[in-house]
Amino acid sequence: MRKVDVVFLWHMHQPDYRDPVSEIPLLPWVRLHATRAYLDMADALERHPAVKAAVNFVPVLIDQLEALVAGTTDLYLTLSYKPARLLTEDDATFLLRQFFSCHAETGIRARPPTRLCGASAAPQTRPAARGTLTSVTCATCRCSST
Repeated sequence: MRKVDVVFLWHMHQPDYRDPVSEIPLLPWVRLHATRAYLDMADALERHPAVKAAVNFVPVLIDQLEALVAGTTDLYLTLSYKPARLLTEDDATFLLRQFFSCHAETGIRARPPTRLCGASAAPQTRPAARGTLTSVTCATCRCSST
């Protein structure tokens, strides 16, 4: 059998999610991918040193990653750190609408921290009670208990 040489080329790109005036990210995707997908790929390559790979990061993605390292944050992360009792009605509505804007099977139920905390239920669009806010905070995978 003939041997075939293979090189994997990963092209990492994200659009510029920053507000053009404030430069604050409007969406959390660069931060989220940096803490999961990009790291997972680096770990996989480290575990398999014989695999030949080239990874290309586009300049706008590098700019956004460097801004994160320098301390830039987004509304999603800011609200994740805010204690549930201090969330305003607008904060809570934002969390309930935005933190569940993913495919429930793969984005919520498949992740043990969110599955265990009960976040697999469909969220309400408006919080009825402060107890709902505890579940939302928990659903960000920053839970210790509900």
